[in-house]
Amino acid sequence: RTVGGLESFTQAKGFIQATLLLAAVQLTPGDLEEIERVFAAMDLDRDGFITAEELREVMTTPHAEPTPTHGGDQSSHFPKYSFLAGPEGSAYIQQIVCQADLNGNGVIDFSEFVAAFLPPRL
Repeated sequence: RTVGGLESFTQAKGFIQATLLLAAVQLTPGDLEEIERVFAAMDLDRDGFITAEELREVMTTPHAEPTPTHGGDQSSHFPKYSFLAGPEGSAYIQQIVCQADLNGNGVIDFSEFVAAFLPPRL
């Protein structure tokens, strides 16, 4: 669901992306907590940004994903993205990051992630 949101967001035009970024401020505290949890799980070095390398790692490596009912003992990964482990995956990952990166700093920050997370939820 998260990766699908990033993919959908990156395919949107600039106006739609800006609108989604503005809509992100309307989220409930519960929505933000869920998004913060997912962002934290993807921000592997805990620096406040998701890099292309982190996104690739999360998408290609089985990992424990905490959920409210399972507490982190569920092993999960994104099997349909196994091709990303190969050389052709680097360009695809970089494209997602570049298109989600609205301020052009080369990484996905939390506000950009929130905006990217919205499309499947709307």
